Amino acid sequence: MADKILQDFIIPAAYGKAFLVNKGQVMKIVAIEGSQVCDIAFFNAHDYKETYDAPNSYMYNCRLGTGSNRHMKYLFSRLPRANVMMEIIEDTVGWCWAVNGGHCNWRTNEQRGISKDARSCWGNVAEAIREFGLTEFDVPNTYPLWMKVDDQTDGDYVIHPSPAKKGDHADFLAHMDLMVAVSSCPGNQIPGSVINDGENRPVQIQIIDRS
Repeated sequence: MADKILQDFIIPAAYGKAFLVNKGQVMKIVAIEGSQVCDIAFFNAHDYKETYDAPNSYMYNCRLGTGSNRHMKYLFSRLPRANVMMEIIEDTVGWCWAVNGGHCNWRTNEQRGISKDARSCWGNVAEAIREFGLTEFDVPNTYPLWMKVDDQTDGDYVIHPSPAKKGDHADFLAHMDLMVAVSSCPGNQIPGSVINDGENRPVQIQIIDRS
């Protein structure tokens, strides 16, 4: 059966949006203009206390043989639930910073010498989830799609430009009814940042029925 596109919209560069994805539906994220990181938050649509957990997802995927610090197949919720929330069924880039659930925020902006009021992935998610009655205190771990980071022997890390090219996409299969918030990372507002290869870009979101 051909894909039935239920929703199709653009998240502008450096902004975010929250929306619903039902169990069995596919969320497709498309890099419509090229190199771009997305930070993605996942909530159980019927219980917002159940959210995505980065370190456990990293550990479980490594043990299952389905992932590493650069990619993961299954995205698990935090304990005590530890349920599969999403399954990445296709990713034409194949890079993320799997072990990291953090995100740029007002504090990291301040540390990097820009206004604490500048846009951030934390702020974008906080802003987006207000539509669903949540606040900045409810922002969970996020999944850093297409973020390329290399670990160093001294324990530090180096961020490289996102390897996503124009037309690249990632497809996520929902294993439960979800509220999802996606931030099109605003990282290139920071002087010297290379995260989006010099320019913050929009991304396309499609919600697809493949039943």
